[in-house]
Amino acid sequence: MTAPPPAVALLTLPKVVSSPAYPNALPFLTSLPAELETMIYQILFSAEEPITLAERQLDENEKHKLHPVMPCLRTYRQIYSEAISILYIDNTWMFTRPSNFCDQDCHPTDCISTWIEEVESNMNLIKRVIVDVGRTCPSRCRRSVSIYDMILLAKMDWTNARQAGEDIEFEITFEDRGGHLGDPLHRDIAPSLSPLSEADFLNNVFRSLVIENSLYLFQYNRFEKVLDTVKLDVLAQCCVAYKTLFRNSSSEEKVKIDLHLLFQRAFLALTDSFFASPTMKYHPKLDIWINGMD
Repeated sequence: MTAPPPAVALLTLPKVVSSPAYPNALPFLTSLPAELETMIYQILFSAEEPITLAERQLDENEKHKLHPVMPCLRTYRQIYSEAISILYIDNTWMFTRPSNFCDQDCHPTDCISTWIEEVESNMNLIKRVIVDVGRTCPSRCRRSVSIYDMILLAKMDWTNARQAGEDIEFEITFEDRGGHLGDPLHRDIAPSLSPLSEADFLNNVFRSLVIENSLYLFQYNRFEKVLDTVKLDVLAQCCVAYKTLFRNSSSEEKVKIDLHLLFQRAFLALTDSFFASPTMKYHPKLDIWINGMD
């Protein structure tokens, strides 16, 4: 077995009093007019294409254009404080899968938690996030992963778009960015077996669950670790899990909701056969049909 790759050091600045490395040197960038400084920062830190966020140990040859200029943020504290907002605000951040790896353990959202830890207090500067579903396997592939855990994306939306009750410009979308995995197993498999693409499917459900708050999940965001998972299966169901405490013990209750019900709130048509299901029960408080399971 090969040794795991070394951990990537996070970009952190120690909270100490800094001093110039060369006290007698004349300043250059920080002495320019503010408008000119901003133009230089935009050239250095703004990318035309989305910045790719993926598991680098599986796709280490794929690099984004910002990589060579990132050390500039370490050179001077004033440069960091002035340029960091341009880095986060002006760019689109895209979670995706490695382009050369077809595996069940690889998922577009695998690196979200690590990225959130790295961004930390700058999360409120993020304006646009994309989840690339183009590199996922077709549903008939034995390595296909159809389940997306939305909890971190949901909390990201609730934190940014609803902070202090303000209408802040922030957007999370699912997109098919192309670059389908070139595994030989996919040659005889159609890329899509449904009338709606996976991206449209996930966007509709995410809008209903998170943005329109159709199941009132937003109220649990105030309490850390109360809402455990929000998993969407593009082939079957949605599973919302939350934790409750009884006598110092943790118990988990899961509610499974048919995805067609969420489409109803997105004004999509329902089939007649759906209402014939004997397991469907109407929940008057939530005003939604729930797949009744023990």
